[in-house]
Amino acid sequence: MDNMPFCAVILQSMPECYIFSWLGLQLINISPDWKRLLLASIIFGIISYWVRGLFIPFGVHILIQTVFLVIIFKLLLKLSVYQSLSASLIANTTVAVFEAVFIPSIMAVTGLNLDTIISSDLLRIIIPVPHMIIALILIVILKKNDLYIVDLEKDFSAKG
Repeated sequence: MDNMPFCAVILQSMPECYIFSWLGLQLINISPDWKRLLLASIIFGIISYWVRGLFIPFGVHILIQTVFLVIIFKLLLKLSVYQSLSASLIANTTVAVFEAVFIPSIMAVTGLNLDTIISSDLLRIIIPVPHMIIALILIVILKKNDLYIVDLEKDFSAKG
């Protein structure tokens, strides 16, 4: 169980969801409507807050959140299940990679440990900022150069 403060959900979790969902969608060549993506991020942030509060084994929350993200993408962004699943898995993978690189690096430079970061509302909000900025820069580069890893803009699977 993670007792994430609601201010961190609003100031860190929701923006992170927006940015990495956008990156996941960009990497499959889908340009989402920003308002729908914003709504999806808000809903996902609330669901994430609820899921993190459950007494479940570590890691299971990621699976549950992924299922919800797929459903949210399907319903709000009007994507197929295949597009939704692809974007969700890419988004989750990229955020995990970014966190695995940036958070230990920041901890090494600052001398902070994970318990200190998690126990401070302010640190929980500001520590992820560098990897979110890098993700935004990556999105700009991808969009500017029309780059993606696979083109699912016109999904070949049945809308279902």
